[in-house]
Amino acid sequence: MRVIKRVELPETEVVCDKCKSVLGYNVNDIRNDIFDCLGELHDSSYVICPICKNHITVAIDGKMV
Repeated sequence: MRVIKRVELPETEVVCDKCKSVLGYNVNDIRNDIFDCLGELHDSSYVICPICKNHITVAIDGKMV
């Protein structure tokens, strides 16, 4: 197989609240986690800052923050 045309995925910008770096991420960079809050399970989506390794939450239960 060969690549005829590579299409870049759209990026979203976010500022790391710890080191203040401006980051661009796409769907391949998003990680997911499940957490318990008052006995209810919630799904959290986040990206990791490549500078300071801070977890930046981008969505909770599928809703962008």
